[in-house]
Amino acid sequence: MTRTRLAGLIVGAIVTIAVFWGLLYLMLYGGYVESDHIMLFVSISLGPVAAVSVIAGYLVWWLVVFLLTLLSPDSTDRSDPQ
Repeated sequence: MTRTRLAGLIVGAIVTIAVFWGLLYLMLYGGYVESDHIMLFVSISLGPVAAVSVIAGYLVWWLVVFLLTLLSPDSTDRSDPQ
């Protein structure tokens, strides 16, 4: 695995986890739902929250890999070794 993909993977994983825990925290302690129905609300919206966090992590992974590939001096000087 190249360094650009590894850096993108690390940053994307951190963003995925941060978005998931952030949205989960907002659902639990944000005061959007009455305390009687909080467990029902959280259990219903856990799937979409996971999907949004994975999409955000993938977006950041793609952006980091793109920018590092674009700005990396190694990517412009590659030639066929044969």
